[in-house]
Amino acid sequence: MNTRLLSWLYKLLIAGTTIAVLMLHAWIESMDATTASQGIVLNQVGYLPSAAKVALIRNAEAPAEAVAQLINTADDSVALTLEPAALAIDSASGDGLQRLDFSEVRRSGSYRWQYGDLESVPFTIATNPYTEATRLLLRSYYLQRCGIELADPETGIYHPPCHLHDGRMAHSDAINDAEVHLAAAGGWHDAGDYGKYVSTAAVTVGRLLSVYEQAPERFWDGQLKIPESGNGMPDLLDEMQVGLDWMLRMQRADGAVYRKLSGTSWPIDLTPDEDTRTRYV
Repeated sequence: MNTRLLSWLYKLLIAGTTIAVLMLHAWIESMDATTASQGIVLNQVGYLPSAAKVALIRNAEAPAEAVAQLINTADDSVALTLEPAALAIDSASGDGLQRLDFSEVRRSGSYRWQYGDLESVPFTIATNPYTEATRLLLRSYYLQRCGIELADPETGIYHPPCHLHDGRMAHSDAINDAEVHLAAAGGWHDAGDYGKYVSTAAVTVGRLLSVYEQAPERFWDGQLKIPESGNGMPDLLDEMQVGLDWMLRMQRADGAVYRKLSGTSWPIDLTPDEDTRTRYV
């Protein structure tokens, strides 16, 4: 993976884009497994004060002092000392795992675990640990928009307008002939391949509109800092409109809906605007 693509993925990761997380994870896993064989893994987003809290020590050799310490990062004081649970082998990964159950810790703050030379990343205990993660995940749809110039001041991600000529019919059917242009620009890139799929867009819109119906007070105008912010409409609804408008463009005159729009092969190491090949419905 070259540095240019890695930089692009890193920006998407900071923005909370799921596909970047998956792609970077796959890249890391392809490296020598010994470089990531030991560690302390936990919920890096955070924990609610009253929730169960568990960290896992992975493939560690017991240090001379075979206890783990929960460190308050504000002043490096020890908030809790625990002896790890007995070693258990995970059947899927083969990792040797030892549990650290620190559910008793309820005080809000920033913490890290220390076990010999192993140290976890910092994490929080808070009454609202998932608020920012939720915001980043929801605004990742904006960063995946197709057919627009993307100039995001929050992440610095930029690319010129892309895929403005989507798309041509791959095959003739009862309504349209092969190679006829179907105006289906817009929507969201489904993944790093920049394809667009009605099935995943429909699931996304359906589930997020259902969430909005159940808790509309949790979504407001200006929440996601997208171009439509400030129009008096909750940002979540503005973003779902992007998906709905695109699915309408994929609907045939008789009501049937085409299922996907993509190129004939994967665009390798290209930003969206550099993917200029013909794309087919």
